[in-house]
Amino acid sequence: MSELGYCYSENDEDYRDDGLETLFEQMIDKGTFRVGAEYWRGEVRRREASEFFSADRVIEEANERAYDDGGDYAEDFADVSEEAKAELEVMLAAWANKHCPVNFFTVHAATKMQVTEAEYAEYAPADYVPDDSGA
Repeated sequence: MSELGYCYSENDEDYRDDGLETLFEQMIDKGTFRVGAEYWRGEVRRREASEFFSADRVIEEANERAYDDGGDYAEDFADVSEEAKAELEVMLAAWANKHCPVNFFTVHAATKMQVTEAEYAEYAPADYVPDDSGA
């Protein structure tokens, strides 16, 4: 995750969380880095892998598969206590967080920003000349 949990975009659609300097380097490569050039900053939010797993859904799936196999005879197959459900939830969470890295994020509170004179002075190479054809 980038500093302070921010992500950046030049078009308010494709956000990256590898830092403002990387965005500015990308803009420099394209010739679009100039004082006043617009970019967006948003807050990065990553969920824990365990948030995508549910004991209720696992139990429901097991019940459906048991019913497919045993019909009415399997009606109460996975009728477990709340304590057993909570135990499964803990096990699922530990497994998910260990084996399913969350390599994506959602963007919140995106704000339009502009390259300042100070940022330009700090990041623009000495020999850099912006491409004025698309300005």
